[in-house]
Amino acid sequence: MPRPPRRPSRRPCCSPPRPCRPCGLWSARRTRPPSSPPPHTGRCRPARWTPWWRAAGAAATRRRQVAELRHWLTAVEPSGPQRHDGLLRIFFLGIVTPLEAQTYLLHQAERAARARAELEHLDETAEWDEEMISVYGRIALEYGLRISAMQEEWARWAADEVTSAKARKASELARGQHKGQGPHAEGRAGEGE
Repeated sequence: MPRPPRRPSRRPCCSPPRPCRPCGLWSARRTRPPSSPPPHTGRCRPARWTPWWRAAGAAATRRRQVAELRHWLTAVEPSGPQRHDGLLRIFFLGIVTPLEAQTYLLHQAERAARARAELEHLDETAEWDEEMISVYGRIALEYGLRISAMQEEWARWAADEVTSAKARKASELARGQHKGQGPHAEGRAGEGE
């Protein structure tokens, strides 16, 4: 039996386009699945229509995702505080010289100031409207502005503190203990006499 003539693939009455096997995108050029996977040409186009069975599945998937998101937002307790690597280093600044500690803290202050400047620029240039992403995005942006302002102020205060006499004495003790010359090492040396 002779094969029927092939219909043009771009007519609306033709069969739907088949997916391109290598990339999963729909190609309007192919009306029948190939016997073997063709080499990927990179010229595939996304589908312009979705079969009803996929559309129904996509709607159910979206509903399930929204339900999971609502559960996560309302019922799941946020995880505990995260560790801040920069703040952890503050505990060990006594090991370095006061000048190195002050330099580190001033660098942190400048970094926070740059972050705040970027957020302020974003706040000034963004078009805030009544949509959900704008309203809650603005709230999250305000958090970033306040946190970066607080970090900058704190880092400048801490930079002044590490050069105080009390901090210098604590740093000298820490460096002495680190080298084995601390007050506990002197007490042990006197016990042997």
